[in-house]
Parts: sequence; C-alpha cells; structure tokens
Amino acid sequence: MARWIVENDLSPALILSSTSLRTRETIRPLMKLLPGHRAPDFERGLYLANEAALMKRISAIPSAAKSAMIVGHNPGMEDVCERLISTVTPEAQDANTFRQNKFPTAACAVLSVEAERWRDGVETGFTLEKFVVPRDLMDVID
Repeated sequence: MARWIVENDLSPALILSSTSLRTRETIRPLMKLLPGHRAPDFERGLYLANEAALMKRISAIPSAAKSAMIVGHNPGMEDVCERLISTVTPEAQDANTFRQNKFPTAACAVLSVEAERWRDGVETGFTLEKFVVPRDLMDVID
C-alpha cells in the first residue's frame, strides 16, 4: 500500500495516526519511501475513535495542510468515510466495495474536497476519488 500511495503521488502534507502498535507498523513502510517527510502526529484520541471523534479531528486540521492522511481503526474509519462521502468518481465507483463489504484492514480511501477549510468540507461532503484494498495490489507486488 505504501508503494501505491507514493506511485500515485498521494504523499500527504500531514499524517495523523492512532498511537497503537498496529498503526505505527502500518505507517513505517510509507515513511521509508518518503525520506525527509514530516513525522506522523501520533494522537491518543485517534485510538479506536468513533465517527464523531474523527469528524471533530478532521474539522480541526489546519487549512495550511492541503492534504492529510489518517491511520486509524474500524469501525470509526469506515463510519467516517460513509459520513463524509457525498459523491464518487467513476474511477472509484467499481472499487467502492466498503459500502457493500466493509472497510477492510489496510484499505486506502482517497477523498477530495472543494473547500478552503477542512471543517467546511466536513459540512459539505467529500468526493471518493479512489478506494484500494490490499488484494487490489497483489499483481503489483514484487
């Protein structure tokens, strides 16, 4: 997944992560591929955060951060994606499996928003640009 993120030029300006060992392990390969990138912000409040807590945290992301990644846990991550997504691109339509099959471990949902501030996007909705699960990448793994 880390290689896919880098190859698709999705390097986030800000990385927010739960403090859990599993999320730290998830981020480690990405950080190796992003030398010089700002270290992730590990936040205790993201550990098993529910939808409401995640919505509040997303709303608080500084406007200066033009992109952000949140590494967290289900069911909160799946729930917040369901809540935030108001439109789906044709590219993401077929891959939008989490709406039928849940948001699997190590899934990556790429959302975009036409808003100056993150809190405005939380109110107006985001577009699901891409949705990738590890099994989608099996043919690209060395």
